[in-house]
Amino acid sequence: MLNFSFASVMMAIVTSNLFIIVLTIIFINQSVMREFGFSLLGMLCTLVFIRMLFPFEFAHMTQNINLPKAVSRGLSFIRHPRIPILGYSCSFWDIFVIIWGIGFVALFFRYISSIRDTYNFISAYGVDVTDSPGYKSALCKTDANKKLRDKITILQLPLIHSPAVFRYHMHYYILMPDGLSMGEEEQEFIFKHEVSHILHHDITLKFSLQLICLFYWWNPFCYILKKRSSLLFELRVDSSVILQDSEQLKKYVECLVKVSKHSISGNSGINMPSAIKFSLKMESDTFIRVCCLLENKKTKNKILARIISLPLCIIYILSFVFIFEGYYIGPEYIQDNQEVTSENTYIVKNKDNTYDIYFYGRHIDTASSLENYPDDCKIYLSLKEAKKNEEN
Repeated sequence: MLNFSFASVMMAIVTSNLFIIVLTIIFINQSVMREFGFSLLGMLCTLVFIRMLFPFEFAHMTQNINLPKAVSRGLSFIRHPRIPILGYSCSFWDIFVIIWGIGFVALFFRYISSIRDTYNFISAYGVDVTDSPGYKSALCKTDANKKLRDKITILQLPLIHSPAVFRYHMHYYILMPDGLSMGEEEQEFIFKHEVSHILHHDITLKFSLQLICLFYWWNPFCYILKKRSSLLFELRVDSSVILQDSEQLKKYVECLVKVSKHSISGNSGINMPSAIKFSLKMESDTFIRVCCLLENKKTKNKILARIISLPLCIIYILSFVFIFEGYYIGPEYIQDNQEVTSENTYIVKNKDNTYDIYFYGRHIDTASSLENYPDDCKIYLSLKEAKKNEEN
């Protein structure tokens, strides 16, 4: 049986954000990011999504652990309704959740709107050159099968400066700058690169990461992680496009530099939709990409990969097995060394399945479970009902 409580929600939030922070710190090391970044990022998105969707505890296998009194008292303080708003008593936690929810909804609709604006933008300014002999030939030389090629449209745009790939309603658009002059082999490099993003499901993973970052928008590490991940996707695709041929590597690097120079020199003065800006390669990353390609490091350290992945998996599993919850009764509430009993304590059940604990008529705690309190304590559905019955 699944139990939903404040403690289980807090455990899910702490675990998810711990993963985000740890992965961001790992990605600071560029060498580690290149070797294991994609697998770690995929694992992170999967685990965090599951934890976001299931902030529960298992009744028969979860063990609740009481937090230290100082932490418990702090949790009780932020959860106790004490702020009057529009006739209701709200806690600091309630206000945080409201702001969190409003922020997520606003940012989510803004993101969806940017995707729609991008599609309208490329539809209005883009010229369909899919059947152009040069582009069509270059696309056919990629690893895309015919079924995938039928889902790809090549658009030439006068207002962008770097090639990019964009997806809308399961159809892919490869965006090509109008003023960028490229040879036949350079066109092949560009299309192999963009098609590789599609084949490796980078767009889907970017979308998943975007949702996680939107959900935890208040965590500054999300923005750093998204920026580092953008570079990771480019490094991964670069290594998949280029083989060990040194001559081919040289030409590919020259192509990257050429595109970067064109991107820096171009300045249309027109604001493009944010979804295109997110898809475009960042010129500041070109130097890193070129250095990584010239390094040509292909080896994978499986032992290091396990060292990094194993603790994360253990922490994830333990987040379901152990749930930390607050339990605090201040000494100012204890009279004559009395313990909490059904005679001096009553409980009010809240609508969110938490419980306000009242000791001698004074609120002392907001608990997510009653295992620390006597089973025969009276439980009321409202404070008004509790006071009325207790007075009688």
